[in-house]
Amino acid sequence: MKYLNKNNTIIIFSLIIIITSVFIFLGISNFKTQYSKLSKEILFKEAKAHYNNMVNTRFWNASHGGVYVYQTNGLQPNPYLENNHIYSNEGKLLIKINPAWMTKQISNISNKNSKYFYKITSLKPINPSNKADSFEKEALEFFEKNKQEKFYSKFENNRFNFMGSLITKKSCLQCHEKQGYKLGDIRGGLRISVPIDAYKKNIDLIENNQVIILAGETGSGRRQTSHS
Repeated sequence: MKYLNKNNTIIIFSLIIIITSVFIFLGISNFKTQYSKLSKEILFKEAKAHYNNMVNTRFWNASHGGVYVYQTNGLQPNPYLENNHIYSNEGKLLIKINPAWMTKQISNISNKNSKYFYKITSLKPINPSNKADSFEKEALEFFEKNKQEKFYSKFENNRFNFMGSLITKKSCLQCHEKQGYKLGDIRGGLRISVPIDAYKKNIDLIENNQVIILAGETGSGRRQTSHS
């Protein structure tokens, strides 16, 4: 009888340990899911803010019909833009910067000096360097099938990829009408990739703590069982 009581105690204690471990595992897993969801929302808002800033910059440029700057630091005219330069009265070269060329210059600076990646892209790019990669093609095809949607995003290759659509406006037709675009058409997108170093670090920390806690619970159960 004493032996049976001892076995029953061991079984009950083992069940308590298992149930407790399951609840801890589910609790941590739920926390990880909620953290991932919240992080994606934060990353999405961050990427959207970058997108809006770039769109506003492009709008300012377009509202002035493009801007002219003196050639400096090796800056070259946009080879895909007609009437892409003029000369001042002093004979100095003035390069016309239209919205696309301004986006390109800003993107090059960001891509070189930060972990944020910018790219203007299209399924029918005028500039071959703007050809869509796999994520960008996926996003642009999504926009074509879901014309009411303005944004597309996903985690990919250790970064958060985001794309906002670019709508054809009157100022865009000067360059894009010959491609067959009409007012209101989605002619391309602006892609922003946001670094996720802090997000990955926190996910790894949650997973490591999950393993440590579960290992501690299991080890405690084994020690108590052995002691009994």
